[in-house]
Amino acid sequence: MLLLASIYFYSSNNGWQLFLLLGFTQVDFLCGLRIGASVSPSVRKWWLALSVGSNLAVLGFFKYSNCVTESLQDLARFAGQDLRWQPWHVALPVGISFDTFQTMSDTIDVYRGHIPAERS
Repeated sequence: MLLLASIYFYSSNNGWQLFLLLGFTQVDFLCGLRIGASVSPSVRKWWLALSVGSNLAVLGFFKYSNCVTESLQDLARFAGQDLRWQPWHVALPVGISFDTFQTMSDTIDVYRGHIPAERS
């Protein structure tokens, strides 16, 4: 029910954000399955790192790309240079922080053994 409500919410705001939500879901679903199926601590940590790293990379891109590009342009202007590229003006998807940390917490709980990996 929650997944269907999230899909509706995301697609009603901006259609491409639906693919972002589905991407988070797929990556963390796969990582959770691999963590749950593995008995090797190093393999389990690798899958956890892949899940957390990919989630934080996407979150960081959407939350900070505008700030970074504008700061680089300001720094270049301060140094007397003119960067001839335009900032991307990336739109921050609604609820991306919540979705990111929710999916990460599920994967971390599977890693810690608090919950079993979801198989469906």
